[in-house]
Amino acid sequence: MTKWTTRHKSTTISLKLLTAIFALLALAACGSSKSSSTLDGPKETVALYNARCISCHATDLSGKVGPDSDLRTVGSRMTKEQIVQEITNGGDIMPAFASKLNADEINALADWLSKQQ
Repeated sequence: MTKWTTRHKSTTISLKLLTAIFALLALAACGSSKSSSTLDGPKETVALYNARCISCHATDLSGKVGPDSDLRTVGSRMTKEQIVQEITNGGDIMPAFASKLNADEINALADWLSKQQ
């Protein structure tokens, strides 16, 4: 191999590695628990929402993945029990959180969200 070929392969590999690193960083930031959210509610529940929900539902509950992800008035569309079922078992595009959140966490989120009128 010539020096040019070796250097070219090395540069190509480095660029691919850099691209992969940036992609991973961008994805990691998507579910970040850091938020400038000023949501009203129980501190622990809002912190749980910020840690687990904002990547799809936004820092202000407005939703990021279509109109069904808007939670600003979810309490007027769904009962607390329906919200518990949705968080636990998932829905059309909502993933199930039964294996990621315990019953108390799901109940706290559902209770708080059911009051979003």
